[in-house]
Amino acid sequence: MKNTHALLAGLVVLALATWGCNMASKGAPANTPQPGQTSVPATETLRVKASATAEAIGWTSLGPEAGPIEAVAIDPKTPGTLYAGTFYGNVFKSTDGGANWAAVSTNVPMIWKLAIDPATATTLYAGTVSSGVFKSTDGGNNWAAANLGLTDLHIDALTVDPTIPNSLYAGTDKGEFKSTDGGGNWSSINNDKDCHYATTTTIQRGITGVLYAGASCGFVSRSPDIGATWEAVLTGAKTVMALVIDPATPTTLYAATGDDGVYKSTNGGTTWSPVNGGLAGNMVVTLAIDPKTKGMLYAGTRSGGAFKSTDGGQNWAAINTGFSTKNVSNLVIDPLRPNTVYAGTVVGMFKSTDGGEHWNAINHGLTGYWVSLLAIDPGAPGNLFAGIGNGGFFKSTDSGGNWEAVTTGGSCRVITSVTFNPGAPGNLYAGTTCGEVLKSTDSGGKWSQVNHATIGKVVQALAIDPKTPTTLYAGTRDSGIFKSTDDGSTWQAANNGLPDKDVRALGIDPAAPANLYAGTWSHGMFKSTDGGGNWSAMTDGMPAATHIYTLAVDPKTTGNLYAGTEAGLFKSTDGGQTWSAVKGELNEAAVISLVMDPTKPAILYAGANGKGVFKSTDSGENWEALNTGLVASYVFALAIDPVTPSILYAGTGDGVFVFRQ
Repeated sequence: MKNTHALLAGLVVLALATWGCNMASKGAPANTPQPGQTSVPATETLRVKASATAEAIGWTSLGPEAGPIEAVAIDPKTPGTLYAGTFYGNVFKSTDGGANWAAVSTNVPMIWKLAIDPATATTLYAGTVSSGVFKSTDGGNNWAAANLGLTDLHIDALTVDPTIPNSLYAGTDKGEFKSTDGGGNWSSINNDKDCHYATTTTIQRGITGVLYAGASCGFVSRSPDIGATWEAVLTGAKTVMALVIDPATPTTLYAATGDDGVYKSTNGGTTWSPVNGGLAGNMVVTLAIDPKTKGMLYAGTRSGGAFKSTDGGQNWAAINTGFSTKNVSNLVIDPLRPNTVYAGTVVGMFKSTDGGEHWNAINHGLTGYWVSLLAIDPGAPGNLFAGIGNGGFFKSTDSGGNWEAVTTGGSCRVITSVTFNPGAPGNLYAGTTCGEVLKSTDSGGKWSQVNHATIGKVVQALAIDPKTPTTLYAGTRDSGIFKSTDDGSTWQAANNGLPDKDVRALGIDPAAPANLYAGTWSHGMFKSTDGGGNWSAMTDGMPAATHIYTLAVDPKTTGNLYAGTEAGLFKSTDGGQTWSAVKGELNEAAVISLVMDPTKPAILYAGANGKGVFKSTDSGENWEALNTGLVASYVFALAIDPVTPSILYAGTGDGVFVFRQ
C-alpha cells in the first residue's frame, strides 16, 4: 500500500481568478501524526448509539465517531449542506450544518479533495490519491470515475469555475489539467518539467481567465489566459499549500506557504510580502477568507491550531477555544453567514458560529477513523480494542457501544499489534511504531514498557505461546523476529535462516507452539519448528516474492493454515510445505485481513482490499460477499467474538462495524 506521506513530496496550488468560491488546501495529510503525538484526544470518550436494527443480518457502524478529515466543501446555495472527505473512508454529508452526518459514497477510494459546482450544487467532484477524479450528479449518492485524458491520477487540486459552466481544473503531480465538459475529458494546461505539482484552486469573478498555480518548489505562477501561457510571480517560498483571492478586491491574493507562513500580494500576484505577525513558528496549510468583511481571513496550521486576522493578514491571533487538537487542515466559511466557520481537523469536524472565538465538535454519524487493528480480550469479550493506523488507540467495554481513547504512556502513539495472555485475564501486550512492547495488567487501563531497548523501528506483529505465556515473539519492520522468554523483559533476535527482516505476520500452532509461522514483505512465508531458533522458506505454490499481510492458523487441525497476500488467499494443509490459491472472488485480490471461527475453523472471513468482506463455510473452497450495510470497502482488520462467534467485527477506513448473524 502506497505510503500517504510520500505522496506529498511535492505540492502545488492552483488559483483561478473568479468570485466568491474559496478552496483551502494543505500540503500534507491531515492524518499525519508526528513522533510522540496522537491523532486522538487522550481523554475523549466517544459515544455511538447502536442501531435499532443491530440484531438484523448486516453490518452496523459502531464508531468511534470523528476521525481525520482530508477535505471539506460547503454548498454555496444551501450552506447547511456540507461534505467531508476521509482518506481511507468515504464522503460524508450533512444537511443540517454539521449536526448529523451520513456516509454517501462507497466506491470513492482515498479521498483527497472535494469541489462543488456552484451553479449546480448537486454536482460535486472528489479528487483521490491514486484513482483520479470521481463525479456525482445527485448530491453524493452515486459516483463515477471521470478521468479521460488525465495522465496522472494523483489529484492534489480540484476546483470548479463558477463563471464558465462545466469548466474545472485538476492539479496533479504532472501538472495542471482542465476539463470543459464537466470532467468528461481532460487536457494538460501546464507541465513545468522542474516544478509541476498542484494542490488547490480558488476562483474569483471580475478577472475571468486569470489562473494562479502554486508549487512545492515555492513558486506561484500566473496565467492570464486560463492556462495557455504562464509566468512565475512568486519564488523562494518553501511550499505553496493554499491560495485564496479577496472577493472584494480581486487583485489581492494570499498564499499559505507552510513553514514560511502567509504571503500577500495586492497587485494580482506581481509582488509578494510576508504577513506573519503572530504566526511565527507555525506551518500554515489552509486559508479561508470572509466574503463580506474586508480584511478578515482565517489560517489553519499543522500544530498551532487556527488563527484569525482582521487587518488583511498583518496581524494574527490564535482562536482555539473548544478545539481538542491543534492540527487544522481545512477551513470553510458559510457564504451567507460568514461568522459560521467550519474546521476539518485530525480529530474530526468543528464548527464556530462566532467567527472562530469558540468551537464545538460536530461529528455525530461521522466515522472517519482508519481502524487498522482490532483485538478482543478472550477473557472479557466485551472489551474491544481498536488501533488507529495514523495514531491513537481506543477501547470499548460494551462491545463497541461506547469508546474511550486509551493513553498507553509510550513515546509513540501508533499501536500496530496486540496480543493477550490466555492464562491471565486483563493481561495484554501492544507493539508500537517506535519499537516498543507495552504491557497492561488491567485491560488497558495502565501501561508500562517491558522491553528496555527498542527492537526495530516498528513492532508489526506479536504472538504469545499459549502453553508458556511468558514466551513472546515480535515481528518487526526492519530487524526481523525477536523472542522473549521472560514476559518481555529481555529479547533476543531469532532470525537464523530468515533473509527478510520485514515481518508482517506471526502465527503459532496452538497444539505445538514450537511451530511458528512468519509472513514477510518480500520473501513470502517462513516456518520454524524449534521456537524461532531456525527458519525455513515455505513458499511452494505461492508466487515469488509475495507480500504477506496476514495469517490464520487452524486451532483444531495441526497443519492447516491460511495466508492473506497481495496475490490473493493461499491455503496449506501440510504445515506450510505446499500452498494452493483460493479460487473465486479472492483470487488475485489483496487479502489484508483474515480471521477464523475458533469453534468451527471451517468458517473463515477475509477482508479484500477495496472489495469488503467475504465468508467461507467450507475451509475456503467457496466464498460469498458479506457486505450488506458495509459502506467501507477497505477492511484492514477482522475479529470474532470468542464466546459468540456469529458476531464479527471489521476495522475499516470508516471505523468499526459489527455483523451479527
